[in-house]
Amino acid sequence: MRRWYLAAIVCVLGTMLGAGAAPSRVHAVVLPSGSVTDPDDDAAASPVNNPTPDLVSATVSVSGSDLLLQVRFKPGTFNATTMQIQFSLDTDRNPATGQPGTDSGCVNDSGIIGVEFIVNLGGDAGTTAEVFQYEGVCNAFAPAGSGTTTFVTDGMDATVPVAVLGATDGRLNFKVIVVDTSGVLDYMPDVGLPPGDVRSFVDVPSTHPFYLWVEALVAAGLTGGCNITPALFCPDDPVTRAQVAVFIVRGVHGAGFVPPPATGIFDDVPPGPLAPFIEQLFNDDISNGCGPSVFCPEASVTRGEIAVLLLRALGVDPPAASGTFDDVPTGHPFARWIEELVRRGISKGCGPTTFCPGAPVTREQIAAFLARAFNLPL
Repeated sequence: MRRWYLAAIVCVLGTMLGAGAAPSRVHAVVLPSGSVTDPDDDAAASPVNNPTPDLVSATVSVSGSDLLLQVRFKPGTFNATTMQIQFSLDTDRNPATGQPGTDSGCVNDSGIIGVEFIVNLGGDAGTTAEVFQYEGVCNAFAPAGSGTTTFVTDGMDATVPVAVLGATDGRLNFKVIVVDTSGVLDYMPDVGLPPGDVRSFVDVPSTHPFYLWVEALVAAGLTGGCNITPALFCPDDPVTRAQVAVFIVRGVHGAGFVPPPATGIFDDVPPGPLAPFIEQLFNDDISNGCGPSVFCPEASVTRGEIAVLLLRALGVDPPAASGTFDDVPTGHPFARWIEELVRRGISKGCGPTTFCPGAPVTREQIAAFLARAFNLPL
């Protein structure tokens, strides 16, 4: 028999996941990408090239089985035959492995990037993107494979099979160096600056406090972000009840799970891609909707409500509350669920003695909750 007394608990869940997320994108596949820019007119003067090649941007992305590399120069400064571009790739994103730094002496940037591969574009390489792999000794790289370079206005585009780089998922750190026969002309980012990072979403860089949790959701196939081009996660947006249904059902059953077709359990859930997930949440006895025959798919979710949903998804029936938080008295309808969520390390509250049970949960916060609840690898 369905326990409709939980309706009030679950109906508030929508805010937490954020209305900014497009429902059909919750479980789509995203492509890691990253871009860096460089100030104009900062390149060293070249006796070989006039004007001196001035690098202004570089982008790395993944498309299917290929790594895409792009560089652009200040208009009028690009010369495809007299300069060479070198991408230094840190494929495990660990500065302690690979060649220390980006120069032949293994000094420059040695503390912030460890180079497993370099990719040379232009110059003598012509239309071939030459890939070399670090051999364990400073400045020792051996041929590892190749890709294709295309010359475009003010720059180059290159395609390299991801397989050439080993078991990388496309998420890597990178630096770009411009050289000609006179030496190094330009670095991007500049020497001593953190490398560009390739991540799943433009708005969640590796420095973002929720980066690990968001990437864990991507790796588990639980999210595809809130926008395709550019790839965005919308970390500050709240979450809707419909979106929570997809997150939790995929967390419980696996990323590849396809729920059976919807049968029309809820009057306010029209046919569409999210309806089967909403009904699966009901059939799994995780949510009863927000009232008889209604689910309130666009409603918001609070921190207190997500505690109930996640623990019900885990099959947990918490003991009575003891009054852990000042703002969650033992008589609060979510008290025992909230205290159990904290005991399990899924949440730490919003302060030393507070939980903020009525506060909406954002998309970045739900990433952390889901990753912890379902033990996703970080």
